[in-house]
Amino acid sequence: LSSSQVLSELLTLPGVGPKVAECVSLFSLSQYHVLPIDTHVYQILASLAPSRINGRSSLSLKAHEEIRAYWKERFGEYG
Repeated sequence: LSSSQVLSELLTLPGVGPKVAECVSLFSLSQYHVLPIDTHVYQILASLAPSRINGRSSLSLKAHEEIRAYWKERFGEYG
């Protein structure tokens, strides 16, 4: 499955949010291009590209998707 399909399926499980789905994808399902986005990654992004944060204070599912896209664009497939 593609990473987006894997993440979508994992998110259907009770209690699984975006970060847990990303961790499971990376560490258990060999989806090496998936970046678990936590507050540390968010802070790095805020320093590298503050315009991408747009005043967000939380990491919604949409924010995870946008950050993942930026990270891939900036650092490549296995960034």
